Amino acid sequence: MIVEFKIPQLIEFKLTFEEYFLLYCTNYSQKDVLISYVSNIKPITDDTFSNLKSKDLLDYKMEADGSILFSSLTLGSKAVTLFPKIDTTFNDCFTELRETYPKKFNSRPLQTDIQRCITL
Repeated sequence: MIVEFKIPQLIEFKLTFEEYFLLYCTNYSQKDVLISYVSNIKPITDDTFSNLKSKDLLDYKMEADGSILFSSLTLGSKAVTLFPKIDTTFNDCFTELRETYPKKFNSRPLQTDIQRCITL
């Protein structure tokens, strides 16, 4: 798993790498990765959760015994800028492909039957 850190955003939100990693795993539903991290490296403290909640980056429900379940984790409203949703449709992707794909190779036309390409 590769996690990309956007350092200017970490500084802007005053996040530690661990806090960002927790948000990343929550956003991309990486429960197994987070469990592996907590089991093998370091438990995530209550302070980390409360700090993210106070910044409106993470919402969660605490159980009666004080534990926090992964299923109760949701991103807060300010986390949208950290993880923008990619909204691409087939037509957007097809248009981008057409714009980057050559129209001719030597003298042979390559983009001749666009309607048939779309339906394939």
